[in-house]
Amino acid sequence: MDAVWTIAANIFRQCLRNRILSVLFIFALSVAGLSVFLSDLAAEAEFRLARDFGLLAFEWIGFLTILLAHVVLLFEETELKTISILLVKPVRRWQYLLGKALGSILLLAMNQAGMLAVLYLTSWWHGVHFIYFPFLVTCLYLFLENCLFTLVILLFSVWASSVPACAIYSIFVFCLGHFTTNLLQWVIKIKEARLAEAVRVLYYLLPNLGLFNFKDTLVLPWGDMTAWTFLWPLAYGLLYGSAVLLLAIWQYEGKEY
Repeated sequence: MDAVWTIAANIFRQCLRNRILSVLFIFALSVAGLSVFLSDLAAEAEFRLARDFGLLAFEWIGFLTILLAHVVLLFEETELKTISILLVKPVRRWQYLLGKALGSILLLAMNQAGMLAVLYLTSWWHGVHFIYFPFLVTCLYLFLENCLFTLVILLFSVWASSVPACAIYSIFVFCLGHFTTNLLQWVIKIKEARLAEAVRVLYYLLPNLGLFNFKDTLVLPWGDMTAWTFLWPLAYGLLYGSAVLLLAIWQYEGKEY
């Protein structure tokens, strides 16, 4: 595992050199601009809008961070041939792939910790205190959602024949992954058997990212929720993520550069 952690640290530093964290600056500007707008709203509307915008930005800026990280790394591997130099060393391919995933997750953790800090400072400055325990738990599950999708993008970076293809596949699946539950409900109403089966297959293949969305539960009493509400997304993420990672490693072992 020493080789995996070494690769992860190198991937993390490489992403920092590529200034992937510049998306955090975009987020900070967005929050600052929204804060000026919120100052003219009523207190209750200000609280809800600030909270919902913060969670939305937390999720999508995190996705943008890992997408840019993997797209840049894929470009350097395919166009600049940096992977050829690395693989001649005593490093197994699965070690490199696992280190790449861990390095991007470290980048994501640093990015989202910074976003939470910006949200806290902004809420403190304007007196809109929406950083409380349920909010932090929701942010944690959104972080786990992006960790899971890091592995999905890793698989696409192995499969894709080009950088644009990897980006398009990732954006499409990320958007569609939030509507898998809606797809299943749609299947129930479909009378066409073949179309229903096709949609059902799509439902089981796509990552169910909606499981990690606790934004709608912020208005509910958390004491009424069961432990299964919080444990099932963790179990699903572990199983689905492990399957995707093993598939990516299997494909990567046979890939030629």
